[in-house]
Amino acid sequence: MFKIIVNDRNIIPYRKELNLITGGALESIFLAQLLYWYEVNDCNEFYKFREPCEHELYKEGDSWVEELGFSIKIIDRIIKVFKDKGFLTTRTTIDRVTFYNLNIKLINELLSEVYTSDEVSNKG
Repeated sequence: MFKIIVNDRNIIPYRKELNLITGGALESIFLAQLLYWYEVNDCNEFYKFREPCEHELYKEGDSWVEELGFSIKIIDRIIKVFKDKGFLTTRTTIDRVTFYNLNIKLINELLSEVYTSDEVSNKG
C-alpha cells in the first residue's frame, strides 16, 4: 500500500529552507508552486483560480484549493502575506480572472541569501 505514496508522480515539493523567507511551511509550499507556474509560463504572469468555479476558463483541478489542498482562507492569507512582502502582485480582469506576477528579482535575492547561508550549507 505504501507504494501508492512512494510512486506518486503528483508530488508538490516542500523545501524547509524557504521558511526562512516565507515564515512557514504552507507559505513555502505555495511559493514553490508560484515559482513552478511562473517557469511553466515562460517567466510571465499567469492566471489561476483560487477555488473551483463556473468560469469558462476554469478546468477541473486547476485551482489553488484543489492543487494544494489548502482552504480558501489559507490561500487568501498567504496571498496577502506575499503581497505585503513584495513577492507577488495580482490583477483581476473585468471577467474575474486573476493573474499572478512574481517579483522574481526580490525572490532571487532572498533565495541566494538562503542558499548561501550557514543554515543551509551545514546540512550537507
